[in-house]
Amino acid sequence: RLLTRSEYAICAHLAARPAQTFTKEQIYEAVFGFDGTADSSAITEHIKNIRAKLRVSGAGELLQTIWGVGYQWKNES
Repeated sequence: RLLTRSEYAICAHLAARPAQTFTKEQIYEAVFGFDGTADSSAITEHIKNIRAKLRVSGAGELLQTIWGVGYQWKNES
């Protein structure tokens, strides 16, 4: 399955800064801006959907959870 526009934006934001950890709030702000109509809890749902889609393609380990902090794109180097 293809990523939605929001899911793609989240992946692009994280992948542009691999190994840097972002909170849900930071991701929400970067992707949806200050004027977004949801809240940062929407990021949790997007992350769940992204992981499911990445898992199907064999790349599920690229999106890391840093417990108690947030999320990061795994640095492949």
